Amino acid sequence: MEQMTAIPQGWSEADFVLSPEEVLFSVDKIPILSIMRSQTGIRYAVFAVDETDDSMIYVCAPISELGVERLKQSEITLHEVVVRTPNGDNEVLVVVRSFGNTPVTQETHVVKAWELPDAWIPEPGFTLGFLKTVFKNGPRQVLQ
Repeated sequence: MEQMTAIPQGWSEADFVLSPEEVLFSVDKIPILSIMRSQTGIRYAVFAVDETDDSMIYVCAPISELGVERLKQSEITLHEVVVRTPNGDNEVLVVVRSFGNTPVTQETHVVKAWELPDAWIPEPGFTLGFLKTVFKNGPRQVLQ
């Protein structure tokens, strides 16, 4: 993926400014699954999918109000949230936050869900309740 140098057609800069609403699941105070909202009002389910020594990678999938409630009640899977976006275009954001620099830098990419590496898409059947029950060895162990 290349760093985004231009705003894709149909998007605005405000679509990429996300503010946290609620952390649904964390490990050692690191949010693994949270809900965020863009400045244009789009809600996202945000998943931590990979990390390096100096960066964290998140997949941000748009989600409806009903979808958030169904996610909290484990009525929909994390896989469904990523691959079935509410507007049907299957576009998700990939955010790479680099901590090795001061200040923190961030790259945001718009991709189709099917372009994501398999390791970044939760397996079918994984719900929030499942994560809360079995998550012990870090995000890579469960989300892959």
